[in-house]
Amino acid sequence: MAVFYAPETAMAKELRKWEYGNPADGYRGYREVVCTEFPKMLYQAGVNDDGRIAIIGSVQVANANEQRNLESRGFYVDQREAIAVAEHRQFHEIPALAAERHYAERFMSDAAQREIAAHETATDAHLATIPETPVRRRPGRPRKKVEVPDAHGHE
Repeated sequence: MAVFYAPETAMAKELRKWEYGNPADGYRGYREVVCTEFPKMLYQAGVNDDGRIAIIGSVQVANANEQRNLESRGFYVDQREAIAVAEHRQFHEIPALAAERHYAERFMSDAAQREIAAHETATDAHLATIPETPVRRRPGRPRKKVEVPDAHGHE
């Protein structure tokens, strides 16, 4: 509940000193209007469950270091910018990567093409994520032992 003080009282005059006040009204209190940069909200856009591009994450940062860290992970200060980047990724970068991968498939072995086809049928995404299979190398020729002379020139 608000408390009303008559403007001519000493209490009202003292309170008025500490208010921000509107300079257009002809008064400004002692307190300065301070705009701080932090804390700040960062937003991440992506494809939601409905298949639409929307804001899928938001994080509050306390300093510039946290902001740089999260910006490197795809977070943006402006929601419109985050959505624009997500749309560009969805409609330009991913189709380009898919075209490059389909071009590279022509030069792959039949086993690799079958593996790619199996991963593509298992996902609804435009570009399937295919895990890298490690290549097991046979042990080669043993390394030649090289003797390094010590500080006195002896081996």
